[in-house]
Amino acid sequence: MAVALTRSRLQAVGLTLPLIAFLCVTWIAPIGMVAVRSVYDPVVADALPQTRAFVEAWGGHSKP
Repeated sequence: MAVALTRSRLQAVGLTLPLIAFLCVTWIAPIGMVAVRSVYDPVVADALPQTRAFVEAWGGHSKP
């Protein structure tokens, strides 16, 4: 009886693995990619040192 229970569990896992893989590829991966892109933007990262130098040289007495 224990062999049949193990075989049925393996069959159930085998049937659900394609669904889990499909969900990871079509739903979880895109959400993760959007989350990473929302935090890191290479354009901002490249321009930030120049912006900092400009703000330090500005002085704050006039409009930038």
